[in-house]
Amino acid sequence: MAGGLKQFGRPEKITLIRQTLKGSEVYTVNLQDKKILESDYFYLMPNDVIYVEPIKGRAFLDTKFPYALVFSTLSLALSVMIYMEIK
Repeated sequence: MAGGLKQFGRPEKITLIRQTLKGSEVYTVNLQDKKILESDYFYLMPNDVIYVEPIKGRAFLDTKFPYALVFSTLSLALSVMIYMEIK
């Protein structure tokens, strides 16, 4: 229902926080391991919290890379080149 990992989540670094009678328990789950289907952690329980570690390189390229600066610089350079050829 949440939409899956998409392209930014690391399937081998999933943290599951499960509430039990003893308190919170933290588990690390690898979704790429075929044994996850036999695991007690494959099915979620009420109040489970899932944390998916992001892929840092992908997040940088898609959110922090200065696309506007690069495109405006290229546009300015192209405009100057065209202007110089016309004169």
